[in-house]
Amino acid sequence: MSQNNKNIKADEGQQLPRAQRAWFSSNSLIKTLIAVFSVALLVWTFRRPFYGGSTYSTDTQAAEKTDLFAGPSSKRPNINSPNSRCSLPTTRYNIQTGITACYPSSGGIWIADLGPVELQYLGINRFDSTERSWNKAEEDHFCHELRKFGGSWYNPKSSDDLWVGGECSDLDEFEPVFSINRRVAFPEKGGVWVLGRDESTGRFPLGMAGVRNSLTMEERSMALERLGAVYCDDVAECNLVDDLKQEPCDLADGLDN
Repeated sequence: MSQNNKNIKADEGQQLPRAQRAWFSSNSLIKTLIAVFSVALLVWTFRRPFYGGSTYSTDTQAAEKTDLFAGPSSKRPNINSPNSRCSLPTTRYNIQTGITACYPSSGGIWIADLGPVELQYLGINRFDSTERSWNKAEEDHFCHELRKFGGSWYNPKSSDDLWVGGECSDLDEFEPVFSINRRVAFPEKGGVWVLGRDESTGRFPLGMAGVRNSLTMEERSMALERLGAVYCDDVAECNLVDDLKQEPCDLADGLDN
């Protein structure tokens, strides 16, 4: 055999292994791509029920983002029954609304809109919301003190009463059963200054800004005295606050008769 023929045979023997190696390399690459694609498909399939498809729509994602930043307000709409979202208040002081409330054991809810001097007198934290006391005697005592400053009595039968127009409403958005309108102050010497509305006009006298601008109970007493308030040296015997001798539900019954 000539030298050229030997070289040709050698070249052919080397070409076959190279072709085989190329084929095996391509085959391995294809298998790798198929494996990666399969894993990706599997992951996507399992994640879809939670993050994609009709079970987690864009609207649902937007709603959940809103809920993350929603405060304790009862204004959020609800497509279900009112019982699932509406609830009667349990706060003593609500920093968002500025409303002070108490819950007499005789029934109903008493609420008032007070200023800083009144809140300080009642021992209420003026900078944070606080919850009512669940001790009957403590809450009744607080109600007695709160009612000295006037306010309104509400008597919702259940949380369903707060469901209006497809959303939960705040209690003070409704008409109260009755209201007591007066301004009072308790000077250091004792007793109480009481100022009511004019019976003919139903208004307080001009100059009530002085009462609102008071920084202490003594200043408030002085401002009310200037406006013609009546002083009683014994709160328990002052006929201007006789309503404190009855429970709100009894006062409401008296109005009906």
